[in-house]
Amino acid sequence: RLFHVFLSYRVATDKDIVGKIYHEIREVSKSKLPIPAEGRGEWCGFTKKPSDFSPQCAKVFLDTECLEDGKNWEDSFSRGVTHSMVFVPLLSWTDEGEGSLGSMMALKDADRVNNVLLEYIIALEWTRMEDSSLRSILPVFIDRDAEGSEKQFPMEKLQRLPDKPSKMTNDTAEQLLRSFGVKEPQLMEMRSRSVKDTVGMILKLQGIKLSGMSSEQPFTECAERILQVVLRDVDSWRRMRFRFNTPTGVELLDWLQENSLMR
Repeated sequence: RLFHVFLSYRVATDKDIVGKIYHEIREVSKSKLPIPAEGRGEWCGFTKKPSDFSPQCAKVFLDTECLEDGKNWEDSFSRGVTHSMVFVPLLSWTDEGEGSLGSMMALKDADRVNNVLLEYIIALEWTRMEDSSLRSILPVFIDRDAEGSEKQFPMEKLQRLPDKPSKMTNDTAEQLLRSFGVKEPQLMEMRSRSVKDTVGMILKLQGIKLSGMSSEQPFTECAERILQVVLRDVDSWRRMRFRFNTPTGVELLDWLQENSLMR
């Protein structure tokens, strides 16, 4: 009951681009890069299943598709992060100072809970958990517009991010992570981490630039790169699953069949 991909983005500026990436991940996973049957699992019951979802399709958490009316959205998206295999933060900074990263500049003057920053913190801390299902964080730099034209990503502005914690965001992250079983020593380290340091941890991870994709099909190629990471992590999970846990009878039968050890 895991999502293969969690897409993290700023709705106000990136919804068109994330919509295209979401669509391409699903389409490519139905044809060119299918998820192996043993890596599909069931849909996560705490979110809404898209009406057009098919079993062979990659399971992607996108808030507009998965959050249910009348449910606690903060609880749902935070559980979406902790129930995903690959966390994909879409990094953007518009000329107007908006975007997933640009919007964090406002935290210098007035603290509030920044939901994108909150998702980053939860993902970073969850990957540190010994039994975490979140295996990879794959940043995507949004240096193309929704039409596919290249635009400059202002790397030089990253140094201007607040060099202090967003107390309200970190406090919310602490509350959520504590409810998920993260222990005090880890929470103590997170509590004092600045906005700039949190983003810096994301930037240290090997990522994707949309400008590095072909101009003809940048969003399709981006989806393929994301799915390649998913397939790698699914394969790694398959190899590791019996190493630390006693398999159930069904899992053992599946493994014997996969390895042609029984008819």
